[in-house]
Amino acid sequence: PIEAGSSTVRVTTPAGEVMFNDSAVVSSVPGIVSLMPDTGSAEGGNIITISGYGFSSQSLNNSVLIGIEPCQIVYSNYSIIQCVVPPRGSLPENNTVAIVANHINIGDTYYTYGASPQVDAINPTSGQEGDNVTIAGSLFSDVASYNDVTIGGVSCIAYSASESEINCTLGAALAGTYDV
Repeated sequence: PIEAGSSTVRVTTPAGEVMFNDSAVVSSVPGIVSLMPDTGSAEGGNIITISGYGFSSQSLNNSVLIGIEPCQIVYSNYSIIQCVVPPRGSLPENNTVAIVANHINIGDTYYTYGASPQVDAINPTSGQEGDNVTIAGSLFSDVASYNDVTIGGVSCIAYSASESEINCTLGAALAGTYDV
């Protein structure tokens, strides 16, 4: 893969190396193939993956805006940019995602802020490492591994889920009362 922009052409053979003059360049145009997921909570904080071509492998040479807010890039290579979605704040529900790679604007794609997940009940309300916990609510992912549950900063590993319930196994934590 080639990063977006112009690149000088250099040819090396057993007979030697030749670099063409400045007029002999290859230009690469970046493009977007997909944005996953393209919807998320108004709270932000989730990671989106932009797939395409011509991105820079150096994160500092890429930028992503959702609406007018920066999406903090956590990883990039020639075909993928991953960034942390900012909170919706005063942004509209539907937003243009603007992507720049090596100072070249890439076509637009869209991201939609939805409602945030809600927790209605936790059962049981006390337990120890290895116990199973059921969290009832709404707007959960029905793919267990897509739900990140922590209790007092300790992971509660989801093993089954629906849009209204997550079942997870408690990790090790010190005795006490914790937020979920």
